[in-house]
Amino acid sequence: EGMVDAELRAHFSGRNNLRAELGLDARDLALHPPASPGVGSRIPRLKVVAAAVREGRETRLERLFIESVPVELDLAGEFLLPEGTEEPTLRVAGQARADLAALAAFLPHPPRLPAGAQIKGGLLTLSGEWSRAPALARVRAEAAIERLDFTARDQRVLLDGPVTLALAARRSPQGLRVERFILDSPFGRIAAAGTTEDFECALSAD
Repeated sequence: EGMVDAELRAHFSGRNNLRAELGLDARDLALHPPASPGVGSRIPRLKVVAAAVREGRETRLERLFIESVPVELDLAGEFLLPEGTEEPTLRVAGQARADLAALAAFLPHPPRLPAGAQIKGGLLTLSGEWSRAPALARVRAEAAIERLDFTARDQRVLLDGPVTLALAARRSPQGLRVERFILDSPFGRIAAAGTTEDFECALSAD
């Protein structure tokens, strides 16, 4: 249910060249999963903007932008078809923001939390990049939760500082290497790095 305005444009040039653009604006959407007709979600506003280009063996996602009440997502990437039997080259980078309280209320099946626990507020931000080339894959990610506010066992908990995560890792024929893993919070810090054969982890906590 709802109102949707959509526009699709496509431009062909040459034999294998294509540019496509999509714009979508939806209002008052009501979503009801077929398997659970009594369960649903309502989206007051949804905006989608996408642009992609194909030139020969290369496909580029110039932008995929999604905005709604609980979530904002912005992605870009590229895909290169190989010559011969090599693996394709991929790269995706992006960022996202989410209101945790609005997201929990939006989901038709909220995340399972301990009895009596409820998310009252908080802002989640994500950014990162994933790439894969022949014989090498890399991932970089940063995440932060700010102003986390929740109740647990009839007690309100409001963190006075952010919870952050930083990760950088790569996989090559020599194996997996975690170059950086840092989980930081107002009450403790975990830092780790290494390989599957030589891994170091340090913990400090209040």
